[in-house]
Amino acid sequence: MVTSFIQKLIAVSVTIILLAYLGYGLFNKSTEGVVLDEAIEAEITSQDVVALVSKLKNLKIDKAIFSNEAFLSLVDFSSIISPEEQGRPNPFAPIGAEDGTYKAPKTQTASRP
Repeated sequence: MVTSFIQKLIAVSVTIILLAYLGYGLFNKSTEGVVLDEAIEAEITSQDVVALVSKLKNLKIDKAIFSNEAFLSLVDFSSIISPEEQGRPNPFAPIGAEDGTYKAPKTQTASRP
C-alpha cells in the first residue's frame, strides 16, 4: 500500500518537473526570438534615420522665395486666443470643498432596539 503511494508521488513529481522544464524551454526560446526581432528592427530603423539625416544635410533652400511677391502677399488669418478661467484645482473633490462651504454628510448610526 505504501509503495503504490510512493510510486504515484514519484510519477507525479517527475511529470511536474518535466512539464516545468519544457515550459521554461519554450518560454525562453520565444523571448530570444522576440529580442532578436526587436534588435533587427531597431537596426533597420536607425539606418533609416541616418539615411534621412544625410538627405536633409544635402537639402538646399532657395532664399529668393522669401522675397517673392506671392510669398509677401500671404495674409495671416490667425486669431488671438483670450485667456479663459481655469477649472477647479481638484476636479475630483466634492463641490464646495475649495471655498470651505462643503459640509460632509452626517453618517447615521444604527439604533439598537
